[in-house]
Amino acid sequence: MTGDFIHKGNCHIERVAASLGKLRAPGGVFAVLGNHDFSVRNALGIRRYDRLHQEVGDALGAQGIRVLRNEAVSLRRGDGVVHLAGVEDLWSRACDPDASLAGVPSDQPRIVLAHNPLTVEKLGGQRCDLMLSGHTHGGQVMVPGLGRLALGPGGRRFSAGLYRVGHTWLYVNKGIGFGLPIRYRVRPEVAVFALEAEHRH
Repeated sequence: MTGDFIHKGNCHIERVAASLGKLRAPGGVFAVLGNHDFSVRNALGIRRYDRLHQEVGDALGAQGIRVLRNEAVSLRRGDGVVHLAGVEDLWSRACDPDASLAGVPSDQPRIVLAHNPLTVEKLGGQRCDLMLSGHTHGGQVMVPGLGRLALGPGGRRFSAGLYRVGHTWLYVNKGIGFGLPIRYRVRPEVAVFALEAEHRH
């Protein structure tokens, strides 16, 4: 899960965490925090509530959800391994892709969770086979001929769907929530990926 579990304030943290705590997966359930979890509303990184991110992370952790904070875990199945890294939100002033991938073998598959898709530009050439992001909500409103009006120029570059950025595949999920209480031609989504081992001859 790629963050923004709450919109603002801390009044719904426990309820959201309890709901998400029902999720189960063989390798575990993992998450990163978003800018709203850090109580940051813009790229200036000014926080309205200093400890909000800690409260959100603690509540998710109490429900068995591992919040990755500039760190990685190794997921194994049989002889295969995929390294899952989580990066703190780009606007939080704590975003550190280098730390999240430190010690992860560069010759093995890497998936990175990063709330803001623009984090892909901070990888500095490090291997990332797939980055999963959110943040944009797909713009929420798509007007034919005018595009995604709720997004600025930066957000429109990676607004929704699959992109190729250098050697990295980036998928930007439209999410299930909202900032503006409206969606038009931008349906909410839960994305499912099937990962297959590369067969070399």
